Amino acid sequence: MARVQAVCAARCGDAPRALLLGVTPEYALLPWPAATRLTAVDKCADMIAKVWPAKRLPGSFRAMEGQWTDLPLPDQSVDVAMGDGISTVLPHWSLMDKILSELYRVCAPGSTVILRLFVQPDTPDTLEQLMDDLEVGCIQGFHAFKLRLLMLLQRDLASGIQPRQAWQTWHALRRQHAASIEARRWPVPVMDTIEAYASSSDTYWFPKVGEALQAFDRHFAPREIHYSDVELGNRCPIFVLERRA
Repeated sequence: MARVQAVCAARCGDAPRALLLGVTPEYALLPWPAATRLTAVDKCADMIAKVWPAKRLPGSFRAMEGQWTDLPLPDQSVDVAMGDGISTVLPHWSLMDKILSELYRVCAPGSTVILRLFVQPDTPDTLEQLMDDLEVGCIQGFHAFKLRLLMLLQRDLASGIQPRQAWQTWHALRRQHAASIEARRWPVPVMDTIEAYASSSDTYWFPKVGEALQAFDRHFAPREIHYSDVELGNRCPIFVLERRA
């Protein structure tokens, strides 16, 4: 979040018109300039009601129900747009181009788009590598393990990965590698977060960095890519893009 804050401070100016794809509270609660006008767009009214921190935000900040593929904003009305993990939750990866086209429409010339995406390594993991890393203590948190598992199960970007496949694989691994998993001493409630995948009908999409850049290229020029030093920070880079003329 500190990196997003630094990019915004460097690129947003004194009175930015900001767009947030989704209702990530941490983005809305950044120390924005006093004259900022921010619009958050999410397709789920329940998510807005549950997550949007309206009472902690100025009156010039609002959250609206809407689709990212048909943003309820005028042309060239945004100076900075942001999104956190937006490619992961799409019905299909091909919709990313439509979202980028909409961002291009609503963004003013020279505006900045800041996107954090979850990305595949150029050489995907295998299950054997995952469990070897677990054995030698190279995986600290369960959420890092879960993310690596999801990514390695994705055959290619066109196919994506259904989370319930990760749930099935996890339970098989838990039986086959019980001692190694027990040795990590992950809290049971944390491990149980994967149970939500059992009934999920979603599909997740994890592009490689090159695939993400290719998707951006028609409408946005990459200016910076930032990686954090947290566990698996190399798999959740922040892309700083500039709207093409």
